[in-house]
Amino acid sequence: MKLSYAIIGFDEVGRGSLAGPVVVAGVVDTGLSVPKHIVIRDSKKMTRLQRQKASNFICQNFAFGIGQATVAEIDKLGISKAVVLAARRARKKIEQSQISENITIINDGNLAWFKDGKALVKGDDKVPAISMASIIAKVYRDTLMINLALQFPNWGFERHVGYGTALHRQMIIAHGLLKNIHRKSYCRNIKA
Repeated sequence: MKLSYAIIGFDEVGRGSLAGPVVVAGVVDTGLSVPKHIVIRDSKKMTRLQRQKASNFICQNFAFGIGQATVAEIDKLGISKAVVLAARRARKKIEQSQISENITIINDGNLAWFKDGKALVKGDDKVPAISMASIIAKVYRDTLMINLALQFPNWGFERHVGYGTALHRQMIIAHGLLKNIHRKSYCRNIKA
């Protein structure tokens, strides 16, 4: 069923990470009420369990799309252009579901990712569609990074999920960069 109006919120996860892709999710807010036991807010202010429960609910009840830009794309394009690329990929997946002809597109941040969209600073705290996008992007990317821990068990990916913690930096200094996993452009200043 096509809706007469919809808000599509987008958010990214992994912008500042030393490793792994940047992930953008978009969620179509249909106005469906969310049960009280499901927390919807900025994913950074939620526990892992709260995010997982919310992500499961969102993915079962809302149209969404997830896009990512690879480490190679981040190193080649820079993070800002890579985020826009990932956002376009997420939007393309949403558009395949033909939600509505009358939509408002809004992303978290200070620059709009789409010509027909808007940006809202701290939007992941203010707009439920962006909060939902924040949640599913975080769960998706964290899962990718936790799965890397199975391939590289001594690197601690299950704990730092690619961000520049002391442990992660120590591993880079001791063992060098992992090909296609670490962002060379982000790790230049990490020296032995």
